[in-house]
Amino acid sequence: MKRFKKILIIVSLATFFSAIAPILVLGAGPNLIQNPTLQGTSGIPAGWLNASWGNASNAVFSFPSTTSPKIGTGNSAKITINDYRTNPGGGAAEWYFNPVTINPADLTFNFSNEYLSNAPTSLVAQYVVPANTTSCEVSIEGSSSFCYFTLQDLLPTNGIWATASATFTAPSYATAVSVLHVIYSNGTLSVGNYSLTQNNIINPSQGMVSLTFDDGWNSQYTNAFPILEEANMPATFYVITNPMIQSELGEANNILCNDPEIPYCDGAVISSTSSSWLALTQYPDPAERTYVFSQTYTASSVATLTITYFNAKGRAINGQSNIVLATLPATATPKTVSVTFQIPTGLNLNKISFAFKESVSGNNTLSVQNPSLVIPGSTQDTYMNVQQVKTLQLAGHEIGLHTANHCDMVMLEQNPDLATEAGGPPFGACASALSAPTTPEQEIQEAMQDFLENGIFSVNTMAYPYGSFNANIESLVENNNMIAGRTVLAGYNTKNTDPYALFNQIVDQNVTSNGIQAVKNWIDTAMANKQWLILTFHNIESASILTANGDIDGTTPAFLQKIVDYLKTKNVPVVTVRQAMESF
Repeated sequence: MKRFKKILIIVSLATFFSAIAPILVLGAGPNLIQNPTLQGTSGIPAGWLNASWGNASNAVFSFPSTTSPKIGTGNSAKITINDYRTNPGGGAAEWYFNPVTINPADLTFNFSNEYLSNAPTSLVAQYVVPANTTSCEVSIEGSSSFCYFTLQDLLPTNGIWATASATFTAPSYATAVSVLHVIYSNGTLSVGNYSLTQNNIINPSQGMVSLTFDDGWNSQYTNAFPILEEANMPATFYVITNPMIQSELGEANNILCNDPEIPYCDGAVISSTSSSWLALTQYPDPAERTYVFSQTYTASSVATLTITYFNAKGRAINGQSNIVLATLPATATPKTVSVTFQIPTGLNLNKISFAFKESVSGNNTLSVQNPSLVIPGSTQDTYMNVQQVKTLQLAGHEIGLHTANHCDMVMLEQNPDLATEAGGPPFGACASALSAPTTPEQEIQEAMQDFLENGIFSVNTMAYPYGSFNANIESLVENNNMIAGRTVLAGYNTKNTDPYALFNQIVDQNVTSNGIQAVKNWIDTAMANKQWLILTFHNIESASILTANGDIDGTTPAFLQKIVDYLKTKNVPVVTVRQAMESF
């Protein structure tokens, strides 16, 4: 009986790091799954298993299903749950292939399958482990023992076949692996066209580029994330965890979901017969007219996002109803949309409210998650919260460590009391004074604990706050299970570069003021010399906001778009820092 948790179970950081990423695959190895296209005529296809337990124990399994994978070939297998119960302990149903033997010398796997669902589902790694394993929560099932880890949570596909994928690293104590595609509520799930391969993610003999974003600014989520998603380009986000935690507690950014009257913030499914309204009864700042709305969604057909303005009596204002903010293309895989809009100048900000409406036509559905409304460039627009960081990771981006409080590590090593002095180097170790002294190791370990407690895993590269490091700090980072440390030293990386002193090129106002050519030259140099170029960004905001805030470290979305377009035009391999390190 499969008893796994829907969230990832914490295991030893030294032995388990997983990544869910749109990777650049060069020379993929053979498919390790027996019968990956589910060939067969009835019963259970050869090499396959199914199971249900707990509240889903009455699930019905069908093979072959009446629908076939859209992209691949072969059959599909189906699960139908009509009477999911609500007893304690959960429950789920799944199809999965016979476990594949793990080679201890190669623990990294690339998985994909096609699926069709009208309910949330998950990909779960099943590892065969010794019964006496203590590094994970062991489930004894007959004569075998297993550990389970969630790889990815998936939205309903709204009638469209979609592709799910995950790259993950098996723990060293596992002897075999399978991947379960799980449904844990009423609904249906069809699966097919499976692949499990092992390969070098990129060829280390060629040039490559990594895009890194420091600090975890909310503007990176609202302005950079959509650009990266549109280009299907992975990046590494180095997050300071204490501001992330404070944002999660509602002390910053998301105006919309700070309103307890809006259940929509937990996600919603909108059909052609119902639309979803998001009401905001007053403005947090009567002088502010510019806002940014963003969300993650899937849609079985084109959907529409509109806004309506209301007067003080709650009546729609003439000429200000159902104004289209965005047209949302159909997509079976989660896509993030971000829209910047301004309140019309003729409306009195003290006497109106507004609401969003999302709709879809025909016999179709729209599923939405993580709606956000922020005021760009204000105190409301500070750091990403936990959910936003998790959304980035689930979309395939790497989350990296930037310590708990962004303190100068060398200053803390010399004098932990400097953490209590504000101003940042050279005045104090941290930008904001801490209530007590701290050490470099505490800064790293507190950040790792913050990530783990909030379900953010696979964190094993670091960027040094203020670029401050020395040999002792490098050793400390390595001893805390990091595989790389990025500096702010200008340069390019090769196989011989110290992995805990990686070079980069910073994209800031000094660079952008002179145009895109400097960045193009960096990229061209890396490709010509077969080197690894890391580009570092901070805030991604409009030029007017950067100027108003005196932010010389920031970059505009338009400039980032030019860089992304150039990388695509030149067919440059773009990888996360972890992917680059794994290729060496």
